[in-house]
Amino acid sequence: MSTELSAASRGPSIIAGNLTVAIIATVAVGLRVLARSLKSNTFGLDDWLIFLALPFGWGMAIATIIAVQHGLGQHLTYLEAEHPGELLIEGQAYWASEIIWTLSIPLIKSSILLLYIRIFGKVRHFRMTAYALGTFSVCWAIMVLLVIIFQCHPVEKAWAPATPGHCINSWLFFVIGSSMNCATDIAILVLPIPSVWRLHLSRMQRVSLVGIFLLGSLSCVFGLVRLGTMISERNSVDATWALANVAIWSTAEPCLGITAACLPTLRPLFAVVYGSLTTSGKSVTGSRGTGAGTGTGRQSGNFGGHDDFQPLSEATVDADIEALERDSVGSRTQVLVPMKGINVKTSTEWKVLTR
Repeated sequence: MSTELSAASRGPSIIAGNLTVAIIATVAVGLRVLARSLKSNTFGLDDWLIFLALPFGWGMAIATIIAVQHGLGQHLTYLEAEHPGELLIEGQAYWASEIIWTLSIPLIKSSILLLYIRIFGKVRHFRMTAYALGTFSVCWAIMVLLVIIFQCHPVEKAWAPATPGHCINSWLFFVIGSSMNCATDIAILVLPIPSVWRLHLSRMQRVSLVGIFLLGSLSCVFGLVRLGTMISERNSVDATWALANVAIWSTAEPCLGITAACLPTLRPLFAVVYGSLTTSGKSVTGSRGTGAGTGTGRQSGNFGGHDDFQPLSEATVDADIEALERDSVGSRTQVLVPMKGINVKTSTEWKVLTR
């Protein structure tokens, strides 16, 4: 056995990639908790599902790291010749990671859909479509879970190929299963776009809002990358070496999916940061102009000649966007509208028309 072959290992890059995406997901969930606290909102079911998905993300990382410690990322011929016993543990850890991945995906999808329902759930056809996608995602996960567990007879042949018995064509199954997963990701990706586009906002503001909601469905990108990696490694006979990239993307999909699902909820944090930067950049120099309170100042879009006020249309748009995140169980929303140094609290009665 050559020294070059025995020394080659993709293990460090697999471990670094898995830890990186797991830490990013943890930070995103922490920021989500902080954002909810700033709004004084109680946690919804969408929040709790993401909290539940995070341990599965870490479970993926831990199972993959265990697999690395026992041969994943090294050449199969070297392991078979020098450490045949390690392949058994590596196979068990990788099999466990497949189960954890399957359990994490429907939690993330359901969380994203419930967030959409919280915002647009008053529209009946939107709500029914979201529930249908969520139901399909859960049924898909149950099907995939059962096939992964019982892909071989006896079950242990899945991680011990020398065991007498038989297995299904696991590669074909995982490609089909991943393709269905990506299809639901794309459906979730486009679901909120029509509802956002019907809001009474300018085109640029609607485009910005669509971008915010699309962030919550970026997991489809990671799923497509994972699927492409699996297809590219189809004919490899060096499984433990070839699966290195698949192992990284298999952990990245749920962890970065958790991160993407949290991004649309972080607007209160951005508002606080922006408000702090705006406040720190101001200096009070006294009243400007003679139009304050007299109506004799400039009237070019400002109130009483003061540049310190936003035009009413901008304040209204800010309130409209903020109200998108209201709890769907309430019909009255109080919004704190910043007006360059003056906070105006408005109370709005919402009436949602359903068709």
